[in-house]
Amino acid sequence: MSSYEERFEAGLAHLHRYVAAHGSSSPPHGSTIDGFLIGSWVGSRRTEYRRGRLSAERIRRIETEFPDWQWTIRTSSTQGTIGGL
Repeated sequence: MSSYEERFEAGLAHLHRYVAAHGSSSPPHGSTIDGFLIGSWVGSRRTEYRRGRLSAERIRRIETEFPDWQWTIRTSSTQGTIGGL
C-alpha cells in the first residue's frame, strides 16, 4: 500500500470517528480528532474532487460510507445573501 493510500485509509477511519462524535462528515477546516487534522483532510478530498483528481473508487467509497457527505459546502452567510437577492 502506498503512502497516499495509507493516508486516505487513515483519513476515512478518522472521519468515521469524527462522525461518531459530532454527527456530521463536514468538520470545520481546523478540526482535529485524535491529533489528526480531519478538517484539512476533508478539504483536500473536496479539492481533489473539484480538480478531477479523485478516483471514481474513492468518490464511491466516500459517498457510500458517509451518506451526508457534500462535495461543495455553502456557508449560512452565503445562503442568506443569495436568499436575500
